[in-house]
Amino acid sequence: MSAPHITRIVTCHRQWPLLARWLRESSLRQEGVEWLVVNDAPDDPPQPELAALLSDLAARLVTPDFNRGRSGARNLGVSEAVGLFCEHIDGDDMPLPLAPEVFRLLDSRVDLVLFPVLEWDGTGDVPLDGAAETRTIKPAWSAFLPNLSPADVRPAGTIWRRESFLRLGGYDARFEGSEDLQLAWRADRAGVQIVRCNSPKQIYVKQPGGSERDRLFTEGHRRLWEWLEGRVNREAANQRRLWLGKDVLQGAGWACRDLYRHHRAVTFFAQSVIHKLF
Repeated sequence: MSAPHITRIVTCHRQWPLLARWLRESSLRQEGVEWLVVNDAPDDPPQPELAALLSDLAARLVTPDFNRGRSGARNLGVSEAVGLFCEHIDGDDMPLPLAPEVFRLLDSRVDLVLFPVLEWDGTGDVPLDGAAETRTIKPAWSAFLPNLSPADVRPAGTIWRRESFLRLGGYDARFEGSEDLQLAWRADRAGVQIVRCNSPKQIYVKQPGGSERDRLFTEGHRRLWEWLEGRVNREAANQRRLWLGKDVLQGAGWACRDLYRHHRAVTFFAQSVIHKLF
């Protein structure tokens, strides 16, 4: 049997009930597609019913010895994949059947396929038919990605040639929260060959009110803006300063909140230091 065109890599961290929303969908069983699930919570294997659904999908289950984190789990999936191309699906998002157009675009000249992304707010019926709001791409990162923009750089909007992904080094966990943008920046600088597909391949599920998720996003982007200093042109440098300032202020807000929440512990620490000094 020839190698599959694409490996659809699902990263799961205690999210089996969310995977169960779509694992029974028969339209996802497509020729030329390999399914691979990375269970990034080794102490939480799938229950028998879920294991049976994975078997019906002919999905390979990869379980690392320890939690790898988001970037590490995605990279592990690529290292285990067989497909010529790879897609990442976060455990709280939902895959759609790949349109015939997708397979026509996967050829030897393409490093990266870019897609529109559907978004769902998590309420009402599960939109397995793809009935969700189409995200309008805002060109916030255009100055950083002149060769890729407009692009939704989240996994829900990208399929990578496996060889190209590995050559770029995959996702860098130092930038967790902005690892997708950082990888896209490296791809843009490397001059990857891109093609655009009009048909979405995933539904991104928005997480309402997730303050810690916002914090991860803010801190990851702050680290990225700091790392990009001296690596971008003048236009992008001005944008970098703008976004860095925003994220530093946001980080200061998180710090103030932490001081308020843990003021007793902070006071206790300060008193203990003063006691040792005097």
